[in-house]
Amino acid sequence: MEVVGYKFTDIVEERFTRTLFDSLERLPITQEVADQVIAYRKNRKIKLPDAVILATARVYNCQLVTRNVSDFTDLDSSVSIINPFEKPKTT
Repeated sequence: MEVVGYKFTDIVEERFTRTLFDSLERLPITQEVADQVIAYRKNRKIKLPDAVILATARVYNCQLVTRNVSDFTDLDSSVSIINPFEKPKTT
């Protein structure tokens, strides 16, 4: 809902995004996810959609892929945040 609600630059971009999302597994918002959302919102200022995304990643032990890394910075160190548009750091 968060991404598909975005105003795409063209129909090709929107179709690509929808095709990508159609290939992903959908995870339910369980009571455990809801409880984690509540905990995040009680402790830090975080928008409800972002709290749901972060809580889902935590409960299901998934990496959170986002272009808006700053929305999730310093909220939960147990969740790995990945920006697919950022070049990997070389060592």
